[in-house]
Amino acid sequence: MAKTHPPYLPAFRAEAAALAKTSGKGVPQLAHDLGVSEQALRGWIKRAAVDDGRGQPGDLTTAEREELRRLRREVKILQQEREILRKAAAFFARETLCAATGSSPRSGPTTRSPSSAGCSTLAARGTRPTSSSGTETYASARAVVVYGATASGAVGS
Repeated sequence: MAKTHPPYLPAFRAEAAALAKTSGKGVPQLAHDLGVSEQALRGWIKRAAVDDGRGQPGDLTTAEREELRRLRREVKILQQEREILRKAAAFFARETLCAATGSSPRSGPTTRSPSSAGCSTLAARGTRPTSSSGTETYASARAVVVYGATASGAVGS
């Protein structure tokens, strides 16, 4: 099993890369003198070259990599928040739909037809039941819209 140790400090890495450029020693000898692996030293030299603008096209500098890591973390958090809000909106839409149609949110089995289905079945399917007054209620994951009626239930313009 390979030895593991805490990561080297960024200042040590930068100094080792600078020493590799100026010392005239080969990478294997310098790595042995510093007590690091050749592969680690080569990686530090390459990273220093990229940070100095001498890397391959498409290579990211250390600052760009840190920004990318931060942005990916932020995107992950925003996706989790969006999923929570989507589920909450669907829940409240279903509750509002049930209140608007006067049915229970858990009435009846989910195998009934749309015309006689319970509120939870209609909200889950996204169907548009028509009430006896002719207004149409629709539940989506984002909002509940009552067509032809105001919030109080009276038919509006």
